[in-house]
Order: sequence, then C-alpha cells, then structure tokens
Amino acid sequence: SLHKLSRLGLFVGSSTDDEIYGEELPKDHYWLMPAYQQKVGLKKLRKIHDDIRKRNRLASFYDDKLSAAGLPILDRPEGTVLLRYPVRIENKDSILQSARAQSIELGSWFETPLHPTPLENHSTFGYTLGQCRNAEIACQQVVNLPLHSKTNLDEAERTIDFLIENSAKILE
Repeated sequence: SLHKLSRLGLFVGSSTDDEIYGEELPKDHYWLMPAYQQKVGLKKLRKIHDDIRKRNRLASFYDDKLSAAGLPILDRPEGTVLLRYPVRIENKDSILQSARAQSIELGSWFETPLHPTPLENHSTFGYTLGQCRNAEIACQQVVNLPLHSKTNLDEAERTIDFLIENSAKILE
C-alpha cells in the first residue's frame, strides 16, 4: 500500500495521524519525491491528453448506461474531467461489501466529513454532528466508479451493471 511504501521512503505518502492532529511534525515532512516517482509522474504527464479522453469516454459510457436504465446521471459542466464517477445510492455499505466479494471495483471516498478522521474524533476540530448535513449525507451515500487507465470497457460495463442490479435505489 502507499502507506507502507511511504514508510520505506520509496514514495511520498498522504497524511498521517500526526500531521492531521498536529501532535508533531511528521517524520516525512522534509522528504522529497524520489527520482523514480518523479520519472513515473513525468511519463504520465506526457500522456495526460490520452488519459483525459479515456476518462471522458468512460464517464459518457456510465452516463449512457445509467440513463438507459432510467436512472439519474451526474450533471457536470462541459470540460469537467473526473478522477472517479460518483453515484449516490441508498445502500452504500452493503453494496460495497457485495462489490468486494465479487471483485467489482467500486470505491468510496470521504467516509466522514473530515476524512480520514473518524466521526467520533470530529469534535477535536470543533465539528459537531449536523454542522454540514450535506457532507454527512454524501458520506453515507456516495460510491464511485473507476475511470483510471487500467479500466477497460468490459470492466466498466461489469461495474455499472453490478451497481444498477444491486443498488436498492440510485438517488438524484
């Protein structure tokens, strides 16, 4: 995982608990991105336009499949490029569990309004339940569909078909 590779000094990782809670300066605070990670990033940048086209094609594919099933599609401004395709559903926890069991790539970001902080620790930051009700609802309902470079059309179809067949209700 990224956290393990970060601890080994091979990749620059994401936030640690020390950093989030401000308890001490994270040990990797002054690390620079390793040459290998720089090389990979620059290689991906050279192919950014291909990546954008593929993401947009997959997003349009999801739009078409949801629309054909009579379900709401993601309304987004022209030119928007998505990292993942978000969908609001009623049964997030159970569908994520089913997806994992069937090796379906269905994601979930922002489990709490102050992700990755657990809800019970939100008061540390002055947050009280109900303060951002829309964020709380989104955390309970939003799953996301893959759009990355390794997602082919067959896998996208398998994923969206699973979502349509197994969601209790896809929400507006």
